[in-house]
Amino acid sequence: MMLRRTALMTFSILFAIALLFMGSGCSKYTTGVSGNSPDTRSSGTTVEMAITDYGKIVIELNDMEAPITVDNFLRYVDEEFYDGLIFHRVIDDFMIQGGGFYPDMTQKDATYAPIVNEAETAALSNVRGTIAMARASDPDSATTQFFINTVDNPSLDPGGSSGEGYCVFGRVTSGMSVVDAISAVATHSESGHQDVPVDDVIIEQMVVTEEAVVNEEDRDEDGLPNEWESNWGLDPDDDTGDNGHNGDPDGDGAENWWEYENNTDPLNEDTDGDGHPDGDDEYPNDASRWGTVTDDDEEEEEEEETSQSDSGISPVVVIIIAAIILLVAIGVVAIILVRVLKNSEEP
Repeated sequence: MMLRRTALMTFSILFAIALLFMGSGCSKYTTGVSGNSPDTRSSGTTVEMAITDYGKIVIELNDMEAPITVDNFLRYVDEEFYDGLIFHRVIDDFMIQGGGFYPDMTQKDATYAPIVNEAETAALSNVRGTIAMARASDPDSATTQFFINTVDNPSLDPGGSSGEGYCVFGRVTSGMSVVDAISAVATHSESGHQDVPVDDVIIEQMVVTEEAVVNEEDRDEDGLPNEWESNWGLDPDDDTGDNGHNGDPDGDGAENWWEYENNTDPLNEDTDGDGHPDGDDEYPNDASRWGTVTDDDEEEEEEEETSQSDSGISPVVVIIIAAIILLVAIGVVAIILVRVLKNSEEP
């Protein structure tokens, strides 16, 4: 009996070791530049909206995620376009909409062309307290009208029942009690429009109260200094696309932030076509450095890589083979122990 317990204990220990070995060897292995690298940009422009007989609503604009929409909104604010207009559409438990009509329900024409819908790229949800652009059925038709969500409205996000969605470009930081008071007003139909407040809700004045702080060393706050961006022909005032923090204008797999930190050329087209940018050190796709590669040694490098790929064995394959051998050994030991126990227990 003692021998049996000893055999079973030995088998359990060996099996547990095998499982641990296999688990540690088959963990996920990631390579390349992380798309979630640190980005410390922040928004900052704040607008104050004074509503006659109701109070003030303070809105922080997200000029990082929705730059086109914020710029469009601010130019109308700066030109005092909204002063004297009303919230002309109010639906309780939904939203309050304004920025397009006078108290007599005469529409005020926009002075600039419609803007592109940034709802998908901004990726900001229509939750309670957010401000978004109103538009017609054409996704890229927003001009001056906006609305403030009084409840969470996920159906207005891209992919919801609204299709391309409605672009959120800021949030109320003070004055939600004013928003809620407006959302509760009595409404009726007027001049062919529904949900119009019976008593005018007038935007007395809208002004910018706090400008976004401009970083003179990094104006677009994408983590790339102005001087570095200018030297490489990138726009230091644009943090989108190939100009931005995670941009990759040369398509070599190394994003701008990595090229900057490693002093490599963000416009190099990867001479040898191996997916790693040229420079003093090539991009470390496996946490190791690759030697400099140029046109002169491209053919030699390709031959070397081919020979390595033909003869090399993946570490994962080695681990799996070792694990199988270990399990087979455990099985053999188990069979031997069982036979020994059987012989020792015979009468």
